[in-house]
Amino acid sequence: MCHLVVELVLERVRANENLEAEIAEKTALLELSQMLEGNDPALLGLALETIRQMGHADGVVLGVLEGNALRTRAVAGDVRPEIERLLEAPLPLQHPPLQQVVPGKSFQLGQIDAHPELQAFAKVGVHGLYMVGVVNEPELRAGMLLYRYKPSQGWNASENRLLEGAARILGALLLRLERTRQLEAAYDGALRAIGLALEARDRETAGHTDRVAAMAEQLGRALGLSETELRDLRWGAYLHDVGKLAIPDAILLKPGKLTPEEFSTMKTHARLGDDLVRNLPFVPLAARQVVRHHHERWDGRGYPDGLAAEHIPLPARIFAICDVFDALCSERPYKAAMPPDVAACELWRSAYSGHLDRRLVEVFLRIQGLEDAMVFSQAAD
Repeated sequence: MCHLVVELVLERVRANENLEAEIAEKTALLELSQMLEGNDPALLGLALETIRQMGHADGVVLGVLEGNALRTRAVAGDVRPEIERLLEAPLPLQHPPLQQVVPGKSFQLGQIDAHPELQAFAKVGVHGLYMVGVVNEPELRAGMLLYRYKPSQGWNASENRLLEGAARILGALLLRLERTRQLEAAYDGALRAIGLALEARDRETAGHTDRVAAMAEQLGRALGLSETELRDLRWGAYLHDVGKLAIPDAILLKPGKLTPEEFSTMKTHARLGDDLVRNLPFVPLAARQVVRHHHERWDGRGYPDGLAAEHIPLPARIFAICDVFDALCSERPYKAAMPPDVAACELWRSAYSGHLDRRLVEVFLRIQGLEDAMVFSQAAD
């Protein structure tokens, strides 16, 4: 009788332990799912690091399937130089273990030394390897590899359940990111086409739109802007003169100097452009700021709102520098093109006189290899 009671107590203890473990697993997966809501590409790194910790692994690799090979998309954890070199080339999938990268299936080895097809991993110090499929859709196929440097018994049942659940959550994030990327690529092409059409109507020098977009993105990257912020800046560059659609040809295409009344009409293009763009719900605020504020001045004497200094949104200040520089370097009906070094001197004088953000102009000239222009301009002044 006493033995039976002990067995019942132990059975209840084991049941409670299993229930607690199941609750802990589901809680961890729920937290991961909530953490990865949204479409920010930065979530990918956070996801991999969290999954690495869940699997008690030294590192994790996310790979995208291209044909019969797994090409590295992202990594997290302790990635030794030997691992980096191994992952530079696509991993072939002809070997049976690597063919397990399909959703719902996982494959693991606590010790890979005895598997000839995995010796590339063994040679760089990997002992344990865990592979699981993440996505298998027409537009994207992906798998995940976790590895351990120290010998172990592999991944236990609880870790396996966690990792398979985490792989499904990661797959949902990857699909969202991929579909967002495809949608943004379509938007990017459409907005660039608008910019090129505006360029043609305004009789701008061919390539102005692409040049100012590229320079703005280069300057934004030097300033530490995120990929999303760089995208917004590029879209603003494409659309910066969209308000000129509402300007009559007689003013827009006039070869000579504008009258004060005509210039007042021309200045409305910044506000009109913002009014047009605000009706496109997918265009972000930062891009609209470029459209509206790229003619503001650091000293507050610009238009349409007379903003000054850092009250002018950063995307507009970045773009204005690139727009002015490209205009100086371009031939127009009323002026010859300046050589880059001469244009750089003129750009610095413009900043010094209160037109542009001097700090950003310094960065711009440095990344363009034209920083000597600041010295020459100061000496000339």
